[in-house]
Amino acid sequence: WVARHHPFTSPKPDHIEVMINNNPVIENADKYLEHPYSNIKANAYDMVLNGNEIGEITMNSAIFGSYDIPVGLIVGNDDLEEECSAISSSIEFVSTKKVLGSTAAICYPIARTKQTIADAAERAVRKRLQWQLQPFKPASHYYLECDFYRREHTLRAQRIEGVEVLNELTIKIEAESAASAFRVFWAAVCSAQEDFPAWLK
Repeated sequence: WVARHHPFTSPKPDHIEVMINNNPVIENADKYLEHPYSNIKANAYDMVLNGNEIGEITMNSAIFGSYDIPVGLIVGNDDLEEECSAISSSIEFVSTKKVLGSTAAICYPIARTKQTIADAAERAVRKRLQWQLQPFKPASHYYLECDFYRREHTLRAQRIEGVEVLNELTIKIEAESAASAFRVFWAAVCSAQEDFPAWLK
């Protein structure tokens, strides 16, 4: 097991002891999902765009929509299909792997995946040529909120012009386009991660 840290996640408080009191090494790969770490849950914060929690697909589609670019094909984990469908039923979606949990997935065979992507891409191009794909523009004015799990991240993020601090863990950004909102957001996230955590110094 390998921990991956970024400013939007932290273990649930009652799961911290499981992390501390267990060896992350897996002795038997066949029993991967039986390891105590497989049951650890996280406080994972996605972004909120105009009041709705969003994932990466919605974020990227909204940014492309700011430039009048429609999204025709999305490739990814099977658990992303619902988010894809919520944007537009015209978008082609191809699943490349079956998610088994927060840290495990089974990839589909390469030959199958390659052909499925090629077929979906062909359908997406055909839809675009027939004007069946429209840019995703969820609003005319955007506000983006993000929760950090550490106050230091919020304090460093507020150094960026256009960032409003709502509370010790939440920032808000308002803009006329999704692209502008996410540009400020990205600068805020980079600023938030700029310094080493105080406990590592």
